[in-house]
Amino acid sequence: MKKDQKERWNFAAQQFDQLPIPQWGSDPFLKLLEDLPVWGGDNRIFDLGCGAGRYSIAMALRCQLVVGSDIAEDMVNFANRKKELHQADNVTFRCEDWENVDLQTA
Repeated sequence: MKKDQKERWNFAAQQFDQLPIPQWGSDPFLKLLEDLPVWGGDNRIFDLGCGAGRYSIAMALRCQLVVGSDIAEDMVNFANRKKELHQADNVTFRCEDWENVDLQTA
């Protein structure tokens, strides 16, 4: 089953990569997050199921560190490319099985 999940998300990775980085103030999901007391300072965000990194990179503008985790290698590869393109040095992406995520290292 996990293999099927990886294959499905790897297949969709190129489509997800085509989506733009969401903008604070206009993206509905980011609007939901805006008022949470996690932004600014030395806060760290863990983005489980980060996909191609769109939201991880957007959130990196408002915190010290974002760690994005996804089960699909192609998603993580696109996320790392996007990270370099946007010079998001405070973002790290990892390809890992979500059931084995070590939150202490996130």
